[in-house]
Amino acid sequence: MNAIFLTSLFTVAFGFAQIAGIPNTAPRDLPQYAEAMIPAISSPKTPFLSIQEYARAAAEEADLNPDQFIKLVACESSWNPDALGDGGKSTGLLQFQKRTFNEFVKKYDVHYLFIENPHHQIDLAVRMLQAGRGIHWQRCAARAGFPIFRN
Repeated sequence: MNAIFLTSLFTVAFGFAQIAGIPNTAPRDLPQYAEAMIPAISSPKTPFLSIQEYARAAAEEADLNPDQFIKLVACESSWNPDALGDGGKSTGLLQFQKRTFNEFVKKYDVHYLFIENPHHQIDLAVRMLQAGRGIHWQRCAARAGFPIFRN
């Protein structure tokens, strides 16, 4: 709360200074510091990780073999979050089709996940692999060493 008050106070003070013709002597990086003082409403689950580090951490958290998961993602998309496959029907790091992604978002009641977000694709994929749903990545899952069976 204090950070928001201070930010507002600086904004008003510098606004009046400009109206009165007083030169702006504030440090150029004030907005950077002001923004850093405002606490986040919620923080990411694992901040400051590369997408590969995030995938490894998500696999470990789900008790999956992280090396196998890394191989699966590399096989599916070569780590390209904009990858398209199956004639444009599959998208992203894990080559989800919208229908499949939406089906499992509903099944696992994780409606806050979006197919366009590579972190969300990772989060959903580890849930699916935990449940033995490697069939959705049949070729790459088999290459990575995940069991393939239908549920």
